[in-house]
Amino acid sequence: MPFYGIFMILCGLAAGIVGLIAVIRQQERSWLVWLTILPGLFVLFLVLGEFLVPH
Repeated sequence: MPFYGIFMILCGLAAGIVGLIAVIRQQERSWLVWLTILPGLFVLFLVLGEFLVPH
């Protein structure tokens, strides 16, 4: 089961990176492309939360 969680985090991060590349390099302005950045931001929020807030 842990492999599925890691795979999901990596997929969200990859979607965010691909969306950012499309917006920055190709000047893509579609709202669907901006929507692909959200999973990347969510993953970044979760990873930062794990490291910055102690349990």
